[in-house]
Amino acid sequence: MILGIATEGNNICSHFGHAPFFTIADIQDGKIANLDKKPNPGHSPGALPKWMKELGIELVISGGMGPRAQDLFENLGIHTLVVHPTTVEEFLASYLEGNVKTGPSACHHVNGE
Repeated sequence: MILGIATEGNNICSHFGHAPFFTIADIQDGKIANLDKKPNPGHSPGALPKWMKELGIELVISGGMGPRAQDLFENLGIHTLVVHPTTVEEFLASYLEGNVKTGPSACHHVNGE
């Protein structure tokens, strides 16, 4: 499973599209096989889902994401997960333990971006 985590500093970003970076975590056999950090290529409608599909990402994690973005991902076969604010390291530890805490989206755009 390849995860794309919206990242700001060492934390999960509260607004998916405005994340300066995305931490790409390749999880194999219950362990992190590879961890990489890629800069956000730009926030325009539909661009990030296509970019993440090209990277092979299967699950996108963020502290906030509007319904329009979630729909764009789902239409490409990529699942989304909105989680409580935490560090990327803490999230990955929880994910590997099967103990992820989801939360309400911190992103409240009227147009759903």
